[in-house]
Amino acid sequence: MEEFNFDEFVKDLEKTTAPKERAVYQPAVEVAKSDKLNKVMMILPENQGTMYLIPVATETGSPATVISDVREVKLALGDSKWEKWFKLLPKSFYNFVAGSKEEGLYNELISLHEAMRKADFDYKVQKKRNYFLIYGYILKHKNEMNAIVNEKCPGFFIFDNNRMTQAFQAEIKNRSDLAGHLNWMKKWFNRDADKRTGLMTINYTKKGQGTAAIWTSTVSLNTINDDHLGLTDGNYEVEIPQKSIEVFGNQVNAFLGVETDDQRFNYDQMLEVKNKIMSMLGHQSTQVQTPVQPTTTVNVTNEAPTNIVEEKKADPNAAPF
Repeated sequence: MEEFNFDEFVKDLEKTTAPKERAVYQPAVEVAKSDKLNKVMMILPENQGTMYLIPVATETGSPATVISDVREVKLALGDSKWEKWFKLLPKSFYNFVAGSKEEGLYNELISLHEAMRKADFDYKVQKKRNYFLIYGYILKHKNEMNAIVNEKCPGFFIFDNNRMTQAFQAEIKNRSDLAGHLNWMKKWFNRDADKRTGLMTINYTKKGQGTAAIWTSTVSLNTINDDHLGLTDGNYEVEIPQKSIEVFGNQVNAFLGVETDDQRFNYDQMLEVKNKIMSMLGHQSTQVQTPVQPTTTVNVTNEAPTNIVEEKKADPNAAPF
């Protein structure tokens, strides 16, 4: 008689009783944090705390990206049971052909989202947000519980309000006033892998909810010194792995979860979003007034490494901040 193999029995039992959905959410090969761009949503309490990082500029040489007035709606499309946030950026972020069906649909969606706001739809269904996006090679990221969230890996930090933008701009202005120029920024904001000596420290926390919420947003830029050697393995310069540098691509595309600029506006998907919103509003007709879309502007400087941009239509003669 064959001997009963308890270990094999347990393995078979685990296979047959495991939830079917489990395989969907577990990648076949786990990618190491050091080999991928780690998206860090700062709206999540578990991510809030203190971050030490070597800033990495965007592909265009900008230190960060500001996206104002992003319209969002939470929907489940098609047969999906899961709701997700669909984002509509200012028109300057899309490559619309004037008078195209894509531009027409975009204008309709703007009107419908505004109708939702006027109809007092809950902020858990619709919202309008400002975003501050920044890249950095994370030396150490600790949350408020003093737990290490990320370490020695590429990070893409997504802040969802103006407070971080203001803190960042304040630090840039203070240093620029002391230096009398903006050339110093090249030391901090570039895409070099070797001999990085500029360190950025971010403190970002939120206490309370709603109108009673109190945010702490501070940014400081320092040259690596004796106080930072515990972060840099005892070195005054940081060497970022080349494979980590290579994952820093386009911030707006990374924010939207797409590969190319042309994928930012998926016409078929946005048509579904339009029909869903109209159903929520109780509209019987598919005809919607299309307003004139206001142009969103951000002040930039004409020095590429110092621009905080929205990618397009920036005034090269405007003041830095």
